[in-house]
Amino acid sequence: MKAFYYSLVLVMTTSTFAYSQGRFSLSATLSPTWRNLDYRMTIHDSSPDVSGANVLAKDHGGTVGLMANYQFHRNWSVSSGLWYNRSKGYMDFQAFRTNTTIEAEPTRQMTLNHLQLPVLINFSPTKNRLSPYLSTGLVFNMNYQSRISPFPGSNEAGVTHSKEINTHALVGVGVQYRISSRWSVIVQPTAMYRLGSLKNNSDHGYPLQIQSRNRDWQFGVQVRLKYTF
Repeated sequence: MKAFYYSLVLVMTTSTFAYSQGRFSLSATLSPTWRNLDYRMTIHDSSPDVSGANVLAKDHGGTVGLMANYQFHRNWSVSSGLWYNRSKGYMDFQAFRTNTTIEAEPTRQMTLNHLQLPVLINFSPTKNRLSPYLSTGLVFNMNYQSRISPFPGSNEAGVTHSKEINTHALVGVGVQYRISSRWSVIVQPTAMYRLGSLKNNSDHGYPLQIQSRNRDWQFGVQVRLKYTF
């Protein structure tokens, strides 16, 4: 959580400094997104009936947001801002005992809402009207609301709220096109990967430990409309 707030302060400080130097730009961001999650967890100190589970999830949606950019070198810049991502998809949950698979739960639909704070460094090798545009950095993500469809025979959907911040690495490779001295368009396919493992959770009376697999990817195609002051 502290990393999220520190990054927000960095955004505000960078924006103020950048404006005073005349190298400040703002951009509106729009992107479709596709996400794949695949992890296996082992449950310790639980009931003897269940010793672990496999979880597969896929969702798709879109991201909108605003970015502030400061160019500190002819070819280099830093940027940050705030994104909102909403996506819908499905989740499959397969529990197992040691060497014994338990009947899988029914596939459940889910809706996810994320707030994301990107902190990126960008590189554009030329000042031509059309130029390559590369970005890399970290995205601090908060899945503040999740909704999962009810089990068959139940009318109660699962809705959870969270303030947990997790960190993703982002890489983007695309192009920038200068419409004029003030306006530019950036088109950039991106890939994000979650860093670290899911945290232990003792809310249900036993800790969960992630083992073997923890793969969480999100892909997108960002389109940014940038205005330079």
